[in-house]
Amino acid sequence: MNPTDADGDLPDRSRLSRSAETAVIVGAGRLASCLVPALHAAGLNISQVYSPDPAQAARLAGAVGAAAASGINDLQTDADFYLLTVPDDAIAGVSSELGRLGISGML
Repeated sequence: MNPTDADGDLPDRSRLSRSAETAVIVGAGRLASCLVPALHAAGLNISQVYSPDPAQAARLAGAVGAAAASGINDLQTDADFYLLTVPDDAIAGVSSELGRLGISGML
């Protein structure tokens, strides 16, 4: 079922809200390489990208004008949300590390 407005039309999702929301991307592999440019183009403010591979983080961050975090301990802790784009078997460990840093709001 698709959400519609009062006229029965689908909502315009061509642009995200222009609020001051910021996102940190944790992971810079295949999923992030597809999602991050699209989210950025839709208006999301991506402030930082982290990957255990610094070259991947720098490449993806540079593509959207974000900072590349050199280590998980260097992540900003005041973003509105954190998008985890890591392999399934890494989600628990990464979530635990982020929680240790006091970070919440992970997707």
